[in-house]
Amino acid sequence: KYNLEQSVDDLCGVNEWDPLLAELNEMGI
Repeated sequence: KYNLEQSVDDLCGVNEWDPLLAELNEMGI
């Protein structure tokens, strides 16, 4: 089964996305 989230995690790394997602959440996006 193809897992897009897992693929993104493998390519970019969760550590790079966590701060970005936190910023977006603070802005209400």
